[in-house]
Amino acid sequence: MVVNKLIIAYSDEPTLALEALSAARSIASKASLKVGAVSIKPDPEWVKELAAHGADAIYQVEDGVQDVKSVDAQLDMLLAVAEQTKPEAVFIGGSRRGRELAPRLSARLGSACAADCISFDVDDSGRILSTRMVYGGASNIVLAAKVKPLVASIRPKTFEKPQRDDSRKAEVISVKAKIGEPKVRIISIIGAEKGSVNLRSSPVIVTAGRGVKKREDLAIVEELSNAVGGVLAGTRPLVEDLKWLPKERQVGLSGETVKPNLYIAVGVSGQIHHVVGMKDSRIIVAINTDERAPIFQVCDYGIVGDLYQVVPELTKAFKTLLNKS
Repeated sequence: MVVNKLIIAYSDEPTLALEALSAARSIASKASLKVGAVSIKPDPEWVKELAAHGADAIYQVEDGVQDVKSVDAQLDMLLAVAEQTKPEAVFIGGSRRGRELAPRLSARLGSACAADCISFDVDDSGRILSTRMVYGGASNIVLAAKVKPLVASIRPKTFEKPQRDDSRKAEVISVKAKIGEPKVRIISIIGAEKGSVNLRSSPVIVTAGRGVKKREDLAIVEELSNAVGGVLAGTRPLVEDLKWLPKERQVGLSGETVKPNLYIAVGVSGQIHHVVGMKDSRIIVAINTDERAPIFQVCDYGIVGDLYQVVPELTKAFKTLLNKS
């Protein structure tokens, strides 16, 4: 049986798949839609995970090929699901592959595509509205698709993972896909050197900005980071211009989008290209000498002062509070 009137959610990265599922669930009831999820490889545990997190139906693609990592193969699989289900929308997690898949799927379907979306709504006529940032995050634009299905990629870390309910059940529907000859063949995969941190999963982040005068002075900020059990990050000038920190530690539009429980911005002015990458943090603390710095417009707690005086005292206080020597 095929579930009619639905939104399809997909990503080949588990975390982003659940975020796409959350985005779909955010408007499903408003638009009177069911939520379907796509699984491109047989994995009973993953199917249970999708059902527990809100999928009403799970489309298990029978592909007959081993190379499911190929973007061409995934495109053919998603196309098969879309042609069978005729969904109102397809939401794809915004990984690198997802950002490539969304426009290609849209082109194959002859439909509309909205990239890097941060929220969705439904208008009075039942159309799905997509919101995305423009001008480096300075403004938002709302898009209404003229044709269906809407294909949208979801900005990572924008939607919370749906609440898990192990009592939920979902119908598993088999879809046969005709996989064409890939245009690109993967000869080998050489993993990049694994980084020492994963900012997206870090609950506490302390970020150094251009207010830090010398590279050696990063030690002051890192000591605060260690005191609060966090990881050290940097803004674009420190990472890309000065090369004081590796790329994996950059927060912002051209770096990582993060959502920690605690974000401490040290000497960060708060330009929009940085703020869009951390504005959804649960608690934001800012330290800056300029009381008119934009960072004070988004923080929960602000300290106007010289970081070279404030940070050591703050570090000492945290060490005392947390009984760290």
